[in-house]
Amino acid sequence: VLAGNQYIADYLNQSGVKILKVPTSLKLDDYQARKSQRTYSNFTICWVGTPNTWEQCFVPFLKIFLELADKYAIQFVIIGTKGNGFSNEKFFFYDWSESNEVELIKSCHIGIMPLPDTPWMRGKSGYKLIQYMSCDLPVIASAVGENINLVQHGVDGFLVKNESDWERYILCIMENKELQLSLQRNARQKAEDSFDVKKNALIIAKHIRKVLRK
Repeated sequence: VLAGNQYIADYLNQSGVKILKVPTSLKLDDYQARKSQRTYSNFTICWVGTPNTWEQCFVPFLKIFLELADKYAIQFVIIGTKGNGFSNEKFFFYDWSESNEVELIKSCHIGIMPLPDTPWMRGKSGYKLIQYMSCDLPVIASAVGENINLVQHGVDGFLVKNESDWERYILCIMENKELQLSLQRNARQKAEDSFDVKKNALIIAKHIRKVLRK
């Protein structure tokens, strides 16, 4: 059985089946080839989702991010939703399309993945983080579910355990260019090592052949 994250793998372990954990993968070459067409003077934070995940994952943290946008030269690029009626001058909303997603992500300074700590959210496989890292972005994510396995704290991003951590880690990256560049390099290296569909397809094929031989 293929599992996309450790939470699902641990659940399936109860059944005694053999499990291969393979992270959600993407065409890394496409992410490398595309360049950002925008530049922002303010520190820009990216979030990618849908109208549903905006309500479920972002809105519970909206008060925190609004306070940060008010206090600092910070703005947000939101991809995949119009905000379900919410508007603010520091928030820029874009419809999702395959043609613009990578360029929009690359125009930002960091990518975030806030998550409430619920069983459903623990089962997510962290695709946002994988996309951000593939676009050379440092990441900041709630320490929930697969996020804990995807983010190496202080190396390619930061894991948030309480509300004050959001401000702490955003400012940490915002005010330290050398740290930001180090996190970028490490995030990109992790993407190349772990999230390239070419490499992971070969791993899956290898295990399928092993099963067939038996």
